Amino acid sequence: MNKHSKRKAYVALPWLQAMLTIWLAGCSAPPAEEGIREALHEMAEAIEARQAGPVVRRLSDDFSLHRSSGEMDKEQTRRLLTATLLRYPDIHLALTGISVLPDGARHDQAQAAFSVLATGGSGALLPETGQLYRVESHWQLDGGDWILLHAKARRMLE
Repeated sequence: MNKHSKRKAYVALPWLQAMLTIWLAGCSAPPAEEGIREALHEMAEAIEARQAGPVVRRLSDDFSLHRSSGEMDKEQTRRLLTATLLRYPDIHLALTGISVLPDGARHDQAQAAFSVLATGGSGALLPETGQLYRVESHWQLDGGDWILLHAKARRMLE
């Protein structure tokens, strides 16, 4: 290798390192964040479409929901969701402030916190009711899907 070829190799090396870094950064989006955000939006869309099934499928068998009124298991949560869908024919959810924190020791576990504005009514122009909640949740990767292990929800204005 002559002197001119060595100089070209040294010039190309930093460029190659920079391109590799950019490429790896683009490919290394955190799977927990993407998967949990996707799961949350899927669940919200299912509720707005008045479908409890997709929501319940995202709950682990030993799921628990802690609310100010007490603790609920998966079956109680399913019944509450079904009753809510029957009571309010027009439900809208707005998820905001979603933050996902992957578990540092286990790639298949993560925490997620978010706010949700839930409004419902009889299908009229303006909602009859509305409530803002803050939710803290624990998720686990199960066969490629993120499922909800437990959640704690509280009204923001309590």
